[in-house]
Amino acid sequence: MRPQKGDEEAKEEERSPAEKDKNDGEFNEEWKEYQSSGKWGNLSLSDIIIAVVVLIICIVGILVVVFVVFADGSSSDSDPSSAFASPTMAPTLSDAGRREEGLQLIRFVSPETSFPDTPEELANGVSAVAQRRAAKWVIWDDDTPVTDEFFLFRYALATLYFSTDGPNWADNQNWLTSPDTCSWNGLVCSFGDLIDIDLSDNNLNGPIPVELSLLFQVKVFRMMNNKLSGVIPYEHFAMIDDLTTLRLDNNPGLVGQLSLDLLKNGNIYQFTAGGTGLTGNVPLAYCFLPYLTVECTIIQCGCCDGNMCA
Repeated sequence: MRPQKGDEEAKEEERSPAEKDKNDGEFNEEWKEYQSSGKWGNLSLSDIIIAVVVLIICIVGILVVVFVVFADGSSSDSDPSSAFASPTMAPTLSDAGRREEGLQLIRFVSPETSFPDTPEELANGVSAVAQRRAAKWVIWDDDTPVTDEFFLFRYALATLYFSTDGPNWADNQNWLTSPDTCSWNGLVCSFGDLIDIDLSDNNLNGPIPVELSLLFQVKVFRMMNNKLSGVIPYEHFAMIDDLTTLRLDNNPGLVGQLSLDLLKNGNIYQFTAGGTGLTGNVPLAYCFLPYLTVECTIIQCGCCDGNMCA
């Protein structure tokens, strides 16, 4: 069976050669006119190009809007803490969410201290221990978001400041005032990481806070020639994996005995505590440290050299 021809094909065959030549001639005339004038009918080439460009811009704009709306919706759904993530958000009393979040975090890392819910109770009266004053500063006065990795880092430094009478240090320049901790006196940074704390000869007066264990990047602590007191928190210093040097010479108020806990991080190679009130025995493991200084006139030491265990 022969396939039937469509209406258009049939009409094409019915056209006479003269009609075909006439139509072809009309097309050729229009084409010649376009080549000479640059217009196709009432539209010029520039009109066509502008229309195409406008169309492309509209399509791209629609796609961008759709993408932004979709991305914003996805990030809001996946990050429930985004309300606390703005680095410019100031910790005000009306910011109950940030306040509660910060207190919970600090209560977790400082379980031996109780923390009231108001800044007045944290900073005043008999409750004004170093940890509470530091909590009041980092939550109410500082502008670091709770979700920031340096929130606890700044809390630990504030605890050291208040525990050792920071307002009366010989030099407390920029402490608790500059947002850049690397600019605080005695803090040495490398590529933005705090690696060295040197507060020697600076009138530090008080106990060493256990919260220093939160300073996980620090390699060197130098706090010689001050008025530090109490027991050295050996176990908490050992929690700083990269810590290599701990120098506490000439702090007569430091008491207690040397502990093997300090050596648990495996990286300590220098410990100096001459001129302190340490007593008891020097554990044998300390004798293998490349640099060790304690007073053998007070401490029994199996690796003594003269009056110093070195």
